[in-house]
Amino acid sequence: MRQILCTFDSPREYFAQLKRHDEFSRHGDTLAFLGAFGLRQGEVIKVSIVVESCDQRTDLHMRIVHRRPSAAGRDRGAPWRYQAVVTAEDAIWLQMFSSKMATLLRVGHPSI
Repeated sequence: MRQILCTFDSPREYFAQLKRHDEFSRHGDTLAFLGAFGLRQGEVIKVSIVVESCDQRTDLHMRIVHRRPSAAGRDRGAPWRYQAVVTAEDAIWLQMFSSKMATLLRVGHPSI
């Protein structure tokens, strides 16, 4: 299984990238990223999410739901734009991580 590391500077940047897969999703459950990984639609990957400012990390299984060429990414050596949605069994872990990030934002964690 492939592993991808997604690093964010702050919880705000993390939430800016976390999207809802469709109108039926209650919480953000999807990330998009550029790469040259050769991933196929439907492939399950392990995604490590790191929020550097507050030194938090989680590992999730995500399924590639969309792949398309990226002109912007091609110039940076990452010709594909992937969209990955968290798997059902890891959805609770993503919700817990997001709740933790929201709490750190709300209480004004010193590192943020």
